[in-house]
Amino acid sequence: MEYILHIGLPKTGSTSLQKALWNNRGFLRQNGVIYPGTLSEVRPKHKGLLVDLVAGRLSIKDWERMIFEESGVGADVCVLSNENFSFMEKPELFASLIRPDRIRVVMYIREPVAYIASRYRHNLLAVNMTMRFWDFAKSYRLPYLSVAERWGRFIGRKRVEIRRNDYSDAKWNIVSDFF
Repeated sequence: MEYILHIGLPKTGSTSLQKALWNNRGFLRQNGVIYPGTLSEVRPKHKGLLVDLVAGRLSIKDWERMIFEESGVGADVCVLSNENFSFMEKPELFASLIRPDRIRVVMYIREPVAYIASRYRHNLLAVNMTMRFWDFAKSYRLPYLSVAERWGRFIGRKRVEIRRNDYSDAKWNIVSDFF
């Protein structure tokens, strides 16, 4: 089985993609793709999976057995999506559970100014930040390169696909692009 990890950085359309994958699990199953439900805590994200795998509470064999039982059929591909994948300081902990040649990472990035503006708005609302935008923008470091390099070191650079989330194009859609 091939594993596609969507390591969605915040503010790049991850939630939209996760909801679409969740809502289309039946269609995906019919086409040999699993988007696990039993491991997602009845939500479209796979946070619990990441925690359980890394902590050793769930072996990859048990996990694959659960996926096959859930799907009722074998699958060629398993898609996992969670923003926490992008924050992993040591993705080798995850990669060591599955052979690196069975993992492909898909990462979406946003135009830098739009990304920083979105993060700024989020921080204003979520944590009552009082910093002025210009100060925030000067101090903010884009995570794109470091995330891609961390994963590339352990599964190989050719297995990390960086895709542009193109909000400027009204016809562009993260769900269509991912599929």
